Amino acid sequence: MAIPLLTLALAFATVWLALETRRMATATRDLVELQGRPYLALAGLQLTLAPALSLLTEDQGTMARLALQLSNPGQVLVTYEVDDIGVTFEGVKIQKPAFDNRGGVVHPKEEALFFYPSITTPTPLRPGVKGEVEFKIRFWSSPHREHHLDARLRYQVTSIDPGRIEWLFLEGPRYA
Repeated sequence: MAIPLLTLALAFATVWLALETRRMATATRDLVELQGRPYLALAGLQLTLAPALSLLTEDQGTMARLALQLSNPGQVLVTYEVDDIGVTFEGVKIQKPAFDNRGGVVHPKEEALFFYPSITTPTPLRPGVKGEVEFKIRFWSSPHREHHLDARLRYQVTSIDPGRIEWLFLEGPRYA
């Protein structure tokens, strides 16, 4: 009678160890997947200002350059491409600007800037200028699986020197 009970206890222990091993393997797989997943976040919006002289009127305006400050809080290199970006500046939607590039890479635990082409205003810029930025970005660590980040935000220039800007999300960020 003792041998069948011992065999039953060993069988039960074997099944329990198999279930625990499977649970640990699943947890390890999920952890590895999370560590290998690309992450991209909007960390901020930057504004660079410079005087701009109009050759036609000799009036001094402002050249403004907005940049999306992108952050990679993950542990893998992220490649990104900006599919669509629209900027409204002083109530005017900027039409079809010429981009030098549409993407780049962000190293793990680092940030990168994506610059919007320069915007020239005919008059000097003043604090209180508002606008909106809407963007759609594709990003990946492997070309076989793309992720998406899109958002719309509003900004306001709070100081001309050194180009301070406050911003807030109106929609998003949405990740897919």
